[in-house]
Amino acid sequence: MTLHVRPYCEEDANTWDHFCTKAVQSTILHTRRFLSYHGTRFIDQSLIIYDDQNWLGIMPAASQPGDENCVISHPGATYGGIVHQGQLRGETMLDALKACCHYYRSSGKQRLLYKAVPSFYHQVPAQDDLYAIYRMGARRYRCDLSSTIDLAMRTPLNERRRRALKKAQKYGITISTDKELLPALWQVLTENLQRK
Repeated sequence: MTLHVRPYCEEDANTWDHFCTKAVQSTILHTRRFLSYHGTRFIDQSLIIYDDQNWLGIMPAASQPGDENCVISHPGATYGGIVHQGQLRGETMLDALKACCHYYRSSGKQRLLYKAVPSFYHQVPAQDDLYAIYRMGARRYRCDLSSTIDLAMRTPLNERRRRALKKAQKYGITISTDKELLPALWQVLTENLQRK
């Protein structure tokens, strides 16, 4: 398979967003609907990775504000990275990332800051991009803390939470999913927002 890379252009917006709907690690932050929210705040450097027939991946990216020699994936989003529908695995991902870096280098960029998609957003576990950047000799420049709660595998309540739950029950506080209570809650919320 021969990989090609080209820059994103406005005419690609609908195809880009459709591609995101089927990608294994895409979120709303990857869509052009979200990225276009920033308007002209960033100089777009997004790429489309394709073979002779199909799009294989996309990489939302822009010039790093204040550093015209650097591209970041993407400064207007918490994360960016290469997004694909399952075709970019192992060595193919390595080839795709090399093609992106070659494109940026040939356009005068000297650095790429790559912000990978956190794995808990993946529909199918895949960290081929992290493997590829490791193989290319990348250096980690930061590591952010993130946490999630798997509702199917909840951990037991710690002692402090159990005490707080008992205290709430003692005062008659309950949690309800009754939608009939929503208008009353909305009214209280509206009044509080107007007052403050």
